[in-house]
Amino acid sequence: MSMIGRNLLFKRDRGADRVKEGAVFRHYGPGQQVETAEVLQINEDFLGIPHVQFSVRIERPDRGRFEDGPRLLNLQDFIDYFSDQVVEAAE
Repeated sequence: MSMIGRNLLFKRDRGADRVKEGAVFRHYGPGQQVETAEVLQINEDFLGIPHVQFSVRIERPDRGRFEDGPRLLNLQDFIDYFSDQVVEAAE
């Protein structure tokens, strides 16, 4: 396998095991914008490409909170965009 092929394979598998139903992830954007996504389900399309269905909450200090969903992204795009997993602290 070429070096490029290995890099693509590694990137494709990176973090996929963390994305499960009920998991929560965040993306931090410009202007202190925070997008929080909760995974609703993961399904494959007819070509076998996994997609993540999720709800999203977008918060900005100057605009408040907006909730939307369900939304759909392929698994790799979801992992790339929502790169920070939210882990609840044990009580």
